[in-house]
Amino acid sequence: MGKSQNGVTVFLPQDLNPAEHVFVSPRSGAKHQAITLHDDPKTGMNVQLTRYEKGMPLSVHTHESGKGMYVLRGTLHTDQGDLPAGSFVWWNAGTPMFHGATAAEDVDVLFIMDGPFDISYTGDVERV
Repeated sequence: MGKSQNGVTVFLPQDLNPAEHVFVSPRSGAKHQAITLHDDPKTGMNVQLTRYEKGMPLSVHTHESGKGMYVLRGTLHTDQGDLPAGSFVWWNAGTPMFHGATAAEDVDVLFIMDGPFDISYTGDVERV
């Protein structure tokens, strides 16, 4: 857990172990790991460190807020193609999307929403 003081929150490397924060998708049963780094109670904007396990099934979905992902490690499999580490993708609010890991490796991303998190599934589960 990060340390907050005087309006500043700092996470050190030992605070950032996504394996300690596992979530299971109610739609696909896929597991992913995420640590909330920032969550603004006024706007709903949030930032997470997220890890998708290799071969994670994907579901087409939309969000009412814009969403971005910066690929830290691995390859992010998306509706825009496979994006290597160092890539960034932004989907505007309401844009159908899918994303997850390739069959070959886990992927770590910095996940950014410019408003409250919500999700609406629009399609079937995709498989990598």
